[in-house]
Amino acid sequence: VRFAEATWTEFSFAHMRNQALDLATREWILWIDADELVNIAQHSVLQNLVNVPAGCGALMVTVAGLQPSMYEGDETKYFAVPQPRLIRNNTAFRFEGHCHEQVMWSIQRAGYTTQVSTLVITHTGYVVDCDTMIRKMTRNVSLLVKQVNEGDSDDLFFSSLLHRDLGNLLALKGK
Repeated sequence: VRFAEATWTEFSFAHMRNQALDLATREWILWIDADELVNIAQHSVLQNLVNVPAGCGALMVTVAGLQPSMYEGDETKYFAVPQPRLIRNNTAFRFEGHCHEQVMWSIQRAGYTTQVSTLVITHTGYVVDCDTMIRKMTRNVSLLVKQVNEGDSDDLFFSSLLHRDLGNLLALKGK
């Protein structure tokens, strides 16, 4: 584990993640957020990275957690989504997008494949009070508007996320 301090010179999650990638010195990089947990009992997955074929650029990890409803009367839902969270240290692998940033596109462009891992990351960032969630969604919408206006990445992907997040933000605000 290595810690580094950085200043937000450009408010972009991809920019900050790419700065972290530039500091990595090991063959594999596990990226997690401050509101995520990895159970120490899963350490054998990390120990077995030496057995991953050279052509594999990332391992798909299950990111799971609870997502409270944004609509009155709906129940809290459990989610589990595969994401490339264990990535090989390769200068061609870069995150793209100011918000909901993606590394998979660069892995695929570089000609690498992915494999499925049994590792599970627990995400706790959605279990927050309404005001905190409104601040997060407002930040996300602002970053997605910037991304879509720049038009230099996957426009359809980021546009659809913008519409989803804007809808969720309006629901949170009761509009």
